[in-house]
Amino acid sequence: MAYGRSKSAMVLLAAGIAERWAPDGVTADALVPGWIRARSRRHPGLETSRAVGAADEAGNRVEQPFYKSAG
Repeated sequence: MAYGRSKSAMVLLAAGIAERWAPDGVTADALVPGWIRARSRRHPGLETSRAVGAADEAGNRVEQPFYKSAG
């Protein structure tokens, strides 16, 4: 559980940094060793899903070729 949380934290930190300092031309990226859609993480919330690129602005799920499935 902690591993997944730390990966999510890295992605959200990078998204927050990028948003906060975008007016200054600062960008941020997070590199994580792969996404895992586990049953415990299937519904992280719309805002989080949008932040990590898993949902579009309308809230539709965006499938990525790098997602792995745990089930």
